[in-house]
Amino acid sequence: FTFTQSARYHAMGVESIIGIPTKVVGELLAGFIIFGVALVISGGGKFFMDFALAVLGHTRGGAAKVAVLSSAFMAMLSGSVISNVVTTGSVTIPAMKRTGYSPTFAGAVEACASTGGTITPPIMGAAGFLIASFLAVPYATVILSAFFPAVLYYITLYTQVDAHAAKSELVGMPRKDLPHLWKTLKEGWFFFGSIILLTFILFYVRMESWAPFYTMIFLFGCAMIRKSTRLTWRKLVDFLFESGKLMAQITAILAGVGLIVGSLSGTGVANSFSRELVILAGDNYLLLLLLGALTSFVLGMGMTVTACYVFLAIVMVPALVKIGLNPMACHLFVLYWGALSYITPPVALGSITAAAIAGSDPMATGYQSMKLGSAKYIVPFFFAINPALIMIGPLWDILLAVITAIPGAVFLGASIEGWLFFYGRITVPQRILIFAIGVLLMYPSWKAAIAALIVFVALFVSLRVFSLSRKH
Repeated sequence: FTFTQSARYHAMGVESIIGIPTKVVGELLAGFIIFGVALVISGGGKFFMDFALAVLGHTRGGAAKVAVLSSAFMAMLSGSVISNVVTTGSVTIPAMKRTGYSPTFAGAVEACASTGGTITPPIMGAAGFLIASFLAVPYATVILSAFFPAVLYYITLYTQVDAHAAKSELVGMPRKDLPHLWKTLKEGWFFFGSIILLTFILFYVRMESWAPFYTMIFLFGCAMIRKSTRLTWRKLVDFLFESGKLMAQITAILAGVGLIVGSLSGTGVANSFSRELVILAGDNYLLLLLLGALTSFVLGMGMTVTACYVFLAIVMVPALVKIGLNPMACHLFVLYWGALSYITPPVALGSITAAAIAGSDPMATGYQSMKLGSAKYIVPFFFAINPALIMIGPLWDILLAVITAIPGAVFLGASIEGWLFFYGRITVPQRILIFAIGVLLMYPSWKAAIAALIVFVALFVSLRVFSLSRKH
């Protein structure tokens, strides 16, 4: 192409700047971005923090559990890792340090909890909407598929936080310093109501473009009832400013992503890269998944999650689909691995941001984040191989996946932290056995479940023998 032809193609062609990413902004994403701002401006951040404190603050290591729960709520609605670390982390990280957690561990917990927002419905940043556009499916389908793997991620993170608190003999926060649960729910019930209403409109009414706007009417209407949540002129100005700022940022980012898409399509690089990967891996889907994970991670270090996902959706996903893997699973696979750069050194932007607040070493916080976010490295391989984990397949397979994967996530977290909830501190050989149980249970297969049961019996015997020998 000449320079003029290239400029014309990118500026006016429907495959470049004004292609799929920009179309998604106009048709779907704008409303959800504005809804996220509306939730924060009307007091949603404070409500979710108070709710988490009321429910979990008194338990052992309660401050870290509050960080996990409150950051999960806020991140799933904002989809922005860095802004969530800054907003919720400024409260949760000092609280964790006051109750006995080291600065490194406190920063890593917040970084991992906030990073989960990129994979957790209903908003998932911009990536979820792009997946729906690429696959030409309703956004509700993406929400349904992405929900359970995100739950497994947070279960593993929560288990490690609890195990660390038990191992370090950390106690909860005094009840007198915590908000009252009933009072908190009474004052902010409509924040939960907004999420329920949004989900209802998406799944049953199926008005994806209008869902966040109808939900905002409900949210602001309820917020006007109480003086503390009422929309003042100052809040209205902040709402308009933050909405405009976020819209400008996401539009600029996705226009740039569109430029990448147009370049890959116009030059034919997308097809050739995908074809070469398939030739390199042959019929070995595990090798192709490993290559895909490595490619996704490397690209994620230099791009935003959204830009990385779009690039991979064009050059990597076709190769994975070509060897017979489920398309939805492939899109979620590259999204997970692209987002890992937020908690994995040397980049680890989420961990470094949290470390700045915690006053800890950035690289040490990054390595601790890798440990806490371990499920994010493992789960994508399982749902890529067997999509029952993302609610795709026969009902029996899906039920088996849900029933076995939840305890699997608990065992996985226990093995990594070195503390078993019904036993206590465990040795390295026992941790290996527990890790094997967790992996087998998280792999959605009845054969794997039977193997996990056999390993569990072996573990139980070893724990019994070890306990008796320790007594004598």
